[in-house]
Amino acid sequence: MRIRNRSTPAEPVPGGESGVDSRAPVWGGVRSRLLYYYRDVPTTFQAQFDTLNLIVWRLIKGTVRVVCSGNEYEAKVGEWVVVTGGQREQEFSSDAYIESIHIHVDAPAAEWAGPQVAVLSSSAALVRASAALSRAVADKSGPGRTPGGPGFQVDDFAEQVRQQGAVWGFLGQLVPLLQTQGVVLVEPVIDDDRIARSMVQVDALPLDKPWPRDAVALATGMSASQLDRVWRRVQGRTPFQYWDARRLRFARERLEHSADSIKQVALALGFVHMPQFSNWFHARLGVSPRSYRQNCAQ
Repeated sequence: MRIRNRSTPAEPVPGGESGVDSRAPVWGGVRSRLLYYYRDVPTTFQAQFDTLNLIVWRLIKGTVRVVCSGNEYEAKVGEWVVVTGGQREQEFSSDAYIESIHIHVDAPAAEWAGPQVAVLSSSAALVRASAALSRAVADKSGPGRTPGGPGFQVDDFAEQVRQQGAVWGFLGQLVPLLQTQGVVLVEPVIDDDRIARSMVQVDALPLDKPWPRDAVALATGMSASQLDRVWRRVQGRTPFQYWDARRLRFARERLEHSADSIKQVALALGFVHMPQFSNWFHARLGVSPRSYRQNCAQ
């Protein structure tokens, strides 16, 4: 394995006034969901992508080169590549054969810290955990292939429990290995209790309702304009922008990993008229929802 110009994670920067180390209670509500699983040749041998979810590859044959945030990583047979976020460029060798696992980890306000790409050595425990994950999706799809492709839906509670157990079992083996590489999912450290309280409230808001600006501010005992100023100073964005980013992430995940129509995605976010949703999406990513879905399918 070779890594060039590897960077170290930045330290959190305090920015509040109260002197209280306030943290949003993220771990009690953390969830995980299998988005994609297959064991085959890479779907794309060379391309650029915007990483949205936790992506894990095991090199069964061949090699891969990944460039992310100016750092270059290379992995060979038996090694694992884990990508947590950012723009990445990937190039598999022509003989590559991989196991690919995409998992959505939902922990409100928490973010991955450390290198955005980690290359892990061969691990028998991790291989056993991925084999259990393969068996959990093989009942309907055949060995090692996500049923129905993107948007896999389980049929009943028992199947959901079986699959979720396999997902958490895999994460249970993966996360300690990532920690040895400095890759960790961390909760925000916020030195202003007003921001911490409002962040918890915003995380609980439905995504299909209008933005309740005054109600969010009222819960902190501040005016909406005061709360916006505090957020901008400490977080670099307003509560609305934080909430809006959650909505955009939801839209991207649905377009990438579900069979929902674009209209269904729009309705789930409270957009009644399709042009409004398209304009909102285009203003944030520079492409239409339809083009975004088509690009993800390539």
